[in-house]
Amino acid sequence: MYTYNATCAQYPPTLCDWVKNIRVKKIQMKRKFRAGGNLRVCAILSTALLSAENELRLKQQERFNRWLEFQTKNQMKTVNKVDDDYVKTMAKNSKEREDIENMWKCELSGLDEFMKKMSSNNN
Repeated sequence: MYTYNATCAQYPPTLCDWVKNIRVKKIQMKRKFRAGGNLRVCAILSTALLSAENELRLKQQERFNRWLEFQTKNQMKTVNKVDDDYVKTMAKNSKEREDIENMWKCELSGLDEFMKKMSSNNN
């Protein structure tokens, strides 16, 4: 039978706890069976344990699948964010590069005109 203690009042027994308790009871029944225990009770415990373990495995598998799906979605969001950040950074760098080139073109064209005037004055 399930024993009550103060910590269990806060946390109700889970399927995992239930399976653990059934395993303990099954071991106790095997010991009693050797000493003339009830075979029917042992069979009921075995059946209950098998079905509970199968249900626990299914729940754990579902939880694992949901976790994988969540991780995949999270990674896709991260990849998309990184791609968006990369595109924005490249666009910003490209614009800065164009601004610098335009500034130098203005400066160099002014210098080029000055040099042409100097060379035409010498001739």
